[in-house]
Amino acid sequence: RGRGEAPGEEAQEGNAEEQEGEDEGDTRNADEGQQAAEKQDPGADPDDEQIAEEDPEDSQDPEDPDIAILTKAELLGKLGHLAREHHRQFAGPSSTRPATIGMVGFPNVGKSSVINVLVGASKFVHGNVRVAVGATPGKTKHFQTLMLQDEAENPTDEVTAEQPALQLCDCPGLVFPSFVSSTAEMICAGVLQVNTMRDPIAPVALIARRIPRHVLESTYTIQIHSDEGAPVGTEAGNVSTLQTEEERRAEFEDRFPTAQELLKAYCEARGFLTAGGGVADVNRGARDIILAYTSGKLLYCHPPPSEEISERERRLFEAT
Repeated sequence: RGRGEAPGEEAQEGNAEEQEGEDEGDTRNADEGQQAAEKQDPGADPDDEQIAEEDPEDSQDPEDPDIAILTKAELLGKLGHLAREHHRQFAGPSSTRPATIGMVGFPNVGKSSVINVLVGASKFVHGNVRVAVGATPGKTKHFQTLMLQDEAENPTDEVTAEQPALQLCDCPGLVFPSFVSSTAEMICAGVLQVNTMRDPIAPVALIARRIPRHVLESTYTIQIHSDEGAPVGTEAGNVSTLQTEEERRAEFEDRFPTAQELLKAYCEARGFLTAGGGVADVNRGARDIILAYTSGKLLYCHPPPSEEISERERRLFEAT
């Protein structure tokens, strides 16, 4: 009996050893495959490969060159490319005159500031020529040219028709009435000077429609009342009058305040009254409100004209 059991036990032990050898071989092959993959790409992540296989088009999202934000070096390189491409066509193949690039656009949009950045001039750097800048539209009143040293190129390169020198031209702001619908919008956009406006009501009415009522009241610590009827609760003993006032208040809360209502509340809170009859000085109050709007104190943001927002996004924007 002992002799019969021994061969069976030896067979079982042999099968177990063979199974362990197969498992070790599989593990060894898996480790070798993983090491080979790491040698090809040490930083590769299997999850990333799976995502890339599922949607390979997501990784290819080039920026639109027309709206891309460029650094100073990138903009200098772009201007140099434009000069090499177009200057020879207009100046001739053998001309060594500098290529002039003009900054043209609406007033107070940053044309002069861009030129100062490109030439490396600021109020903290002495020795460099810079153009005047200011928050008031119309700061630039005449043409001014500055030679630009392209930092992206070798400054020792010879100026030729193939590589002309660059000259920046700062131009006064131009107003394009066809791109805006009214003078009030140009005043609120900072294109026209506030001191030149003749009618203060239209710009203030535009601001009153864009800035929520509670923002205006909290910013200036005022309470805007309706010009229609008496304040709520004036005749507390008359129930019919109270109902009328409540209806007026509800209607007033559902609409935008008028320019007259906003200016009256602001001028009375600040003491801006005319010398003669003690009436609200709407011109003075309108200048303060418009300047606060153009400087960003009264913040108004909106998407580009070509973009559409959903109803939910519109409600969230109005709620804030």
